[in-house]
Amino acid sequence: MTDFVHIEGSPETLLRCVHCNVMYHESENAQGSCQVHRKPGNPKFCCGLNAPCLSTKHRSQHHNEFPYSALLQRISDVVNYTDTVDTWGSVSDQSEEAEATVYLLHRWQTRAAALPRPLLLLKVGNPWRWTEDEQTPFLFATYSCQQLKELEEKEGQADAEVEICNSAGAVAAWVFDGAGKLKGVKISSFDNCKMVNFTASAPGDDPTAWALQQGEVEVVSEVQREYCPSGGAEVYTSVPQQHPPIQLGAPVAGAQARPAREFETAGDLCVRCVQTSPLTCSGYRRDKSGAGQDEFSGAISVVNLQASTTCVVKVWAQWRFVGDSEWLDVPASCFRPHLDAPFSVPPNHSASLAFRATLATQSGSVKDVHESRKGSLLAKDRPLRLRVCMESADYKTCSHVLEYVNRVTWLETRKPQDQLFLYADNQDSGDRVVVRCYNEQGWNSREVRVGSRCVDEDALRGIATEAAAQPDAVSPIEGLGADDSTHKVTVWPVVDANCKRVALLKVLLERKDCKSAAMGYLPVDLYGDVKVKREASLPGDLALHFPPSLLQLPDQVGDNKQYPQDDSFDDTPVGYGKQRLEKLRKESGKEELVARMLQMLIPE
Repeated sequence: MTDFVHIEGSPETLLRCVHCNVMYHESENAQGSCQVHRKPGNPKFCCGLNAPCLSTKHRSQHHNEFPYSALLQRISDVVNYTDTVDTWGSVSDQSEEAEATVYLLHRWQTRAAALPRPLLLLKVGNPWRWTEDEQTPFLFATYSCQQLKELEEKEGQADAEVEICNSAGAVAAWVFDGAGKLKGVKISSFDNCKMVNFTASAPGDDPTAWALQQGEVEVVSEVQREYCPSGGAEVYTSVPQQHPPIQLGAPVAGAQARPAREFETAGDLCVRCVQTSPLTCSGYRRDKSGAGQDEFSGAISVVNLQASTTCVVKVWAQWRFVGDSEWLDVPASCFRPHLDAPFSVPPNHSASLAFRATLATQSGSVKDVHESRKGSLLAKDRPLRLRVCMESADYKTCSHVLEYVNRVTWLETRKPQDQLFLYADNQDSGDRVVVRCYNEQGWNSREVRVGSRCVDEDALRGIATEAAAQPDAVSPIEGLGADDSTHKVTVWPVVDANCKRVALLKVLLERKDCKSAAMGYLPVDLYGDVKVKREASLPGDLALHFPPSLLQLPDQVGDNKQYPQDDSFDDTPVGYGKQRLEKLRKESGKEELVARMLQMLIPE
C-alpha cells in the first residue's frame, strides 16, 4: 500500500518511499535521490560496505524490477511463518534455484492483524540470488478477487495459458478453461509441474464478500524421491546413449616399422667394430639461419684384431636413405666424434668411439614444424643409414654401418582414467595434441574435467539452466574450452529433458596448423540429490558432425610416394666376422684370447 500525506496549501501529495522509508515529493524525485542497501540487516551481509550500494529513484509502491531491503524483509516476514500464509502449491528443483509457490495471504507479519479479505500471493524465483550481471526476473505479488475478475475479463480466452513470470526455469502462468474463465495457476520448475485450481466466489450478490477458495491441486509431473541407503546424496538415474568419437585427419604412426638392423665391419683394416649404442635422434632443431637439422648420436667399439698396435688417423662419416645407392658425405663440422683422431688401439684391445652427427633437412620439409618435435624429420618416411669410416696410418680403411628407423614412442595415448580421449596429429611435424576428459571427485563435489579445465556441480546446474532456456541455440561453455597457438577446444552441453541435468558434454578438438580434428561425447556422472526413475530424454539428433568451416580447409599435403624400407647394399656374407677371427686364431696361435673375443663381441 502507498503511504501519502496531503498538506493543506501544497499543490502535490507527500509520498513515502518503499525503499528508504523517506517522505518525498514526486516533482523533486530524481535518479540518485534514494540510496539504500539491497539486503536488510547488517551491511556486511549485503555488500560489506557502510555506504549504500543501491542508488535509484524513490518509489511509492512495491515492485519486482530489482530486489531491495524492504522487499526482501517483507518476503521473509510472510513466507517464514505459518500464521501469515497457507501454501496451496509449490514446485522447486533440487538446488532451489528454480522455485514457484502459490499462497493464500492472511497477514503481512506474524501475529499482526489479519487482512479484511485474504489475497492470492505468487512467489516465483529467488530474489536473494539476483545480481547486477544476470538480473534474473522474479515475482512477489498479491491479487485480490477484484483484480482476478478484471484479469479474467481482459486476458480470458478459451483453453489459454498466459505466462506471468519465468525466472531461471521457474514458470507461473494463468490458466483459463474452455469458456475463458480463470481456472487457476500452473507452476513448474525443471522437475515438477502442478496445476493449482481455485475459484473467486461470493455468497449472494454482494461483490464485497468475494472470497478465494482452493480447488484441487493437479500434479502434472513430479519426480519420485527415494531414500538413499548409502547415506550420501540421492542422484539421477539418467543413462545417456553411447556415441563413439569421430576423427578428421590421419594419425601419426606410433610404432616402429621394423627393428633397426646391425651390420658387419667392411674393409681391409684389421679391426672389427661392434655397435654398443643404437643410432638415435634427439629431435628436430633449427640452426641460426633457420634451416632444419636432425641430431643423431651413436657409439661403436673398435676392436684391434692384429698383434700390433693400430693407429687410426682419420674418422669421417657418410649417410644415405634406404633404397638410395649413393652415399653422401657428412660435413666435418657436422660430425663430432668424442675420440679425436689420431688415436691408437693396442693389440687385442678396444676403443670406444661415440659420436654425434647433424644432418640438414630439406627446406621444404621444415615448414610449420615445431622445434619440440622428437624423432627424425628426415627419416619420417623411410630409414636412413650412417656409415662411420676410419683410415689407419698405413692407408688401410674400414667402415661400419648403423641404421636408424624412425619410431614415434612419445605420442600420448589413452589412460585408464580417460572416459573420452581426443587427439589431433600433424603429419608434417609428427606431433600430437590431446584432450583428456573424465569425471572425478573434487574437494567438495563431483567435477567434470576437460583437459586442464573443470566444472563442479553448481556450475553444471547453471549450465543446464541456460541451455534449457534456449534449447535451439545452445552456446559453448565459457571457461571449459581452450584456445592457444596450436589448437582450440570447444565444449557444448547436452541437457537431459527429463531430469534437466547436463547428461553429455560434446567436445571438439581442432588444430590450427593443419586440417586435423576430433570430436566426441563425454558422459557426465550422476549428480544432484533426487533420484528419477526414467530414461534420459536427449535431443533426437546426436550424430557427430564437424563444423563446415573446418571441413572446407585444405587437406594436409603429404608425400604419398611409397619408399623402400630395406635394401641389401650393406649386407655382408653370414659369419664374415667369425671367419676373420678364425683366420687370426690360426695365424697368431692365441687360441684362448681369440675365442674369448669371439664369445664376447660377436652376438650369436
